[in-house]
Amino acid sequence: MTGRTGSAYLFSPEVTSPAIVQELGWGMPLLLFLAGWFTYLFRTNTGFEIGAAVGSIVVCRSVYLLVVKCQDLRFTWVASCGLLLGYALGSLNTALQLAKTHQTIAEHFYRPQDDLSTAISLVLWISAALFLVGFIVERPIRLDRTKLLNTDVIYVYIGVLIYLGALATGQIGYMGAAVSDDRHVTVAGTMAGIIGPTLPAITVLLRNKSNLLRRTLPFRLLLLVEIACLLPSGRRAIIYSLFCLVFAFTLVGDRWRSPLWKKAMVVSACLAGLYCVNMLYYAMRYSAEQSGAAKRMGAPDMPLGELVTSAVKFIKDGRNASFDEDMAANLRDRTFVLPYFSDLVVQSRTHPGLHGQIVLFGLGMATPSAIYSLAGDKDKILALGMEEMVANPQLGLPAKDEANSLLTGGISDFGIPGAFVYPIVLCLLMNFTVRVVLGRVPELIKFLALLMSLWMLFQTEMAVTGLIVTARNLAILMLGWIPVAIVTRFFLKTSHRVPDPLPGKRPAIVTLVRYEAVPKSQ
Repeated sequence: MTGRTGSAYLFSPEVTSPAIVQELGWGMPLLLFLAGWFTYLFRTNTGFEIGAAVGSIVVCRSVYLLVVKCQDLRFTWVASCGLLLGYALGSLNTALQLAKTHQTIAEHFYRPQDDLSTAISLVLWISAALFLVGFIVERPIRLDRTKLLNTDVIYVYIGVLIYLGALATGQIGYMGAAVSDDRHVTVAGTMAGIIGPTLPAITVLLRNKSNLLRRTLPFRLLLLVEIACLLPSGRRAIIYSLFCLVFAFTLVGDRWRSPLWKKAMVVSACLAGLYCVNMLYYAMRYSAEQSGAAKRMGAPDMPLGELVTSAVKFIKDGRNASFDEDMAANLRDRTFVLPYFSDLVVQSRTHPGLHGQIVLFGLGMATPSAIYSLAGDKDKILALGMEEMVANPQLGLPAKDEANSLLTGGISDFGIPGAFVYPIVLCLLMNFTVRVVLGRVPELIKFLALLMSLWMLFQTEMAVTGLIVTARNLAILMLGWIPVAIVTRFFLKTSHRVPDPLPGKRPAIVTLVRYEAVPKSQ
């Protein structure tokens, strides 16, 4: 089986196994469709848990296939996994934790069971529709990493310097880019926030283009630094960045052939590491709350270094039973993101939709203040801050921070049909952009767009506004990189290109780039 040529694919002849495509394209949607009907017909706590369990099984299998087995991508499949990770797997985790206390989700969160069951059924059906659209309509995207240039490695080093510089100057802090008193972010903080999540994956893809990164120790140390820099951004940023990292290893053909016992040890160590990261992150939050340093949009008014030091000291000396109980409750309740979507489903029956106000709000947030001032007052947009402040008052809900997503944005604008249409249209638009609009740009930019899209869609709570703003930042980054790439290639002449090794083969260390002064006559 070979791929097409031209702008349809980007453009490796290697394709995913037809058996995997059939499983994701037909098997998963059928299972989700049936589970959705079962949950809707039997709107009890048991039916709810069965629906969440089926969705969890589907997403665990699908994520494994997408990041470990697939050689190409469909955005609709990734978006479906993102929804199921939060709404199905998150609900199952909360339900299992509450079962220990003999409580149901409906009792604990004060929501009617019928409403929660209806909401999870819709999630399963929307996820099934995304899998089907991906199989029937969306063209798979395959990037050819052999087209990456040796000079592209400079992006990795520049990216690390930007991120470390933003951290050192306080432009990146707890929960991401620091926000000023007038709700603005700096350019360096914004760029660091867009570079950081995909930088480990890009480093893997460019490893064979650098003599330094071919060596195991520098390569692992650089990856460790890049992942550690993501710690202030939160647990989800790290987890989904690791998904992109594993996918990058899949693209370079690096298969893990160690014995099962060694794999089990490494997986156990990773789980323990994630637990420690979660404890540190929650301790940072706990320390900020205890010191009264809460500020705009949830970020603390305490310097990051001081906050980390305070958190480590607290874990070492001040950790108590109350903290452990709070952290356990956070891990139990924080994963249940369904209530807001459930509330919107109920309100959509009696309140008209906003008819695109959520999308307009996102576009307003993404428009630079200097441009927006020509047509209106950007401060009014910034004062609202988030989609809930736009939607909730008009839909009869309290204006407070909620777990919003593509589904909540769609249902706020156009009711239940909008919850189906928004993720589908967005994914097809992203596919068109990467395939056609970026068809003639340097290969590194295509990889940046693909990996950042992957990172965004895996996140359940990436709302419409967040996607639009991130897309704007990514476009600025790509436009800024083009002149850097041109200048780099002008001054650093590539001596010869060595093809990447076959999957599973370790490349020999050879000289890929010779730095030469370009004669002025050229």
